[in-house]
Amino acid sequence: MVLTPEAIDKLKGKTILVVDDENELREVVSTLFKRAGCTILEAENGILARNQIEKTNVDIVITDVRMSGGDGVELLEWIKKRTGHQPVVILVTGFADISESEALSRGAKAVLAKPFRLQTIVTTVTEAMG
Repeated sequence: MVLTPEAIDKLKGKTILVVDDENELREVVSTLFKRAGCTILEAENGILARNQIEKTNVDIVITDVRMSGGDGVELLEWIKKRTGHQPVVILVTGFADISESEALSRGAKAVLAKPFRLQTIVTTVTEAMG
């Protein structure tokens, strides 16, 4: 079961920003967390994600690493430098753009490799939310 009652309890009411240049991946991840009662925002690159974060108090950002128009590492660094509410960031990559230890040292909460199982992303996000 992808969404357990415990996961739904932790996630319900949270705002999640899903950042990926692949429309299908954004849609699958967004739909999954909508079922848990989350508010979902979407962006296709880091620049558009910044705009969303400046307008809305986001609890967690799930972002691809490699995208044109502002990649996930740049977005992570921007989030960590800004003042105010800082959402939890989970990086998703299909390449060795950044090692897990480097991403964690830069402030990411977790790194997931593509392709990932839906259960893995639910577990990772639920754990990241405390």
